[in-house]
Amino acid sequence: MSSSRTSRLSAAAAAVFACAAAVAVLCGCYDEFHPTRAEVKVRFLAEPASLARGARFSLDGRTVIGSTSHPEWDSILAAGRHTFAVHRDCADVAPSESVAVTIEGGRPLTIDFRFVLRCGLLTVNFHPDVSGLEVGTKVWLDDNLIVQSLDTPSIEMYLEPGDHTLRFAAADSCTTLDPGEVPIHIAGAEQMSTDVDVHATAGVLTIESDPSGLPIRLDDQPHGMTPATIRCIEGTHQVVVSPGGSPLGFAVLGDTAKTVTIPPSGTADASFVFIREPRPQARGVILELFTATLCQNCPPADAAVDQLEHDPEFSSEAFSGIEMHVSWGGSDPFYTDDVDRNRMALYNDAWNSAPIAFVNGTDRVIGSGAGIYDTYRSKVLNTYGQDGEAALYWTNVAIEGLNLRGELRFVAVSDLSAYAKPKLYAFYAKDSLRANPDPYHVGYYNGVARRFLSPVDLRNEGALAEGSFVDVPVSFDLSADAAFPAHSLKLVAFVQDSTTKSIIQVREARIRLP
Repeated sequence: MSSSRTSRLSAAAAAVFACAAAVAVLCGCYDEFHPTRAEVKVRFLAEPASLARGARFSLDGRTVIGSTSHPEWDSILAAGRHTFAVHRDCADVAPSESVAVTIEGGRPLTIDFRFVLRCGLLTVNFHPDVSGLEVGTKVWLDDNLIVQSLDTPSIEMYLEPGDHTLRFAAADSCTTLDPGEVPIHIAGAEQMSTDVDVHATAGVLTIESDPSGLPIRLDDQPHGMTPATIRCIEGTHQVVVSPGGSPLGFAVLGDTAKTVTIPPSGTADASFVFIREPRPQARGVILELFTATLCQNCPPADAAVDQLEHDPEFSSEAFSGIEMHVSWGGSDPFYTDDVDRNRMALYNDAWNSAPIAFVNGTDRVIGSGAGIYDTYRSKVLNTYGQDGEAALYWTNVAIEGLNLRGELRFVAVSDLSAYAKPKLYAFYAKDSLRANPDPYHVGYYNGVARRFLSPVDLRNEGALAEGSFVDVPVSFDLSADAAFPAHSLKLVAFVQDSTTKSIIQVREARIRLP
């Protein structure tokens, strides 16, 4: 069984990337001497934990969250006096619903709001004869409809102390609920539960599939998606569940049909299991060149990387030639702390030297010369196009205003558990950048790395087993980047084992600008 995990990987806002203090926030440390702002975290604590959900949260009188769904909130706020306020029905808040604090620049602050149950917590559990029979049930509390159509086998509600009445109605005449009405007395802050039995009074057909969410045709007519519970049905019927379009990065094999007979007032089931296999993807290559605009030996290496980018033998998405500008020789207009911070963690022995190239993380080339293009090309061909152990897919890549966005899917084509610390990286790079000064008349620099995102630890995500995958939304705020390109920029993703430095897979998406 393959597993699915979703991670969030997004760039901070423009102001965050514009200063070293905010960069430090992303990496877990903080510039405590920044005079004008600080990181503030607000935590919503409760027992039971569900009590913290649904609270209203405001900052300086402005609503920040209309209904909380996460246990904490954090942001970068300007130094000075701020007021934080929360309110939760049926809960008292400690230390109080409103807290005023003075934020000092550069000093992180954590504020805790604790919710204490004031009302009763009632759990209603529905016990159906057949899975899914409870779906569609309506629920009234004190003659107020509170559930239009039940979609879970249990519900929780907070009730003020006093007497209440719950009433239930099944989705159709072929189902009964026992009891149909329940009196409830709430004495105070207590937890209670009540049970409702759901019985079928006519034939029921259940349809399930692995994976779920697939279209159903019953007697050649569309009938929703799996899983499904069909009531008030009897006799012999044909059920078809088709895998339809394969999910990105996978092949789903086989359409399946079954004939089922449902006895009067009886039950039947139709279960479908499909094989989902990760699609193979040829191994890509990334050539990371550590270079500098004041480095007199670097222009031949820069030109060789650019020439490789235009080599027709290499796919534009499977080969990525990248310039990592370092501070060699003095100030470099394309040097960024963000790039250095991420690359130093992997190549700290050479992070400030130039020109040095790394091909797929482990094949190092120092210096440049007349034959540097052929040297780079031969090393790229050592691994380019081999069977990949992992696959990467960019989708929905676009520039929206000053935001560069895309969606990234990682798929483990093979079992990757042998790698000690495999991590998924993403960054963007710009083409057609002009240096000032340009002492060696390079003209345009292409593939210049600008911003990295915090990596996703694939082992922590449980995404090393064959067939497992991770979906990553990617976002960069371009407004803080003063080096505007003339023609294009690109998103690059790669998977690298932090221990061996080996790069397992690479994929690039290029965005052409008007």
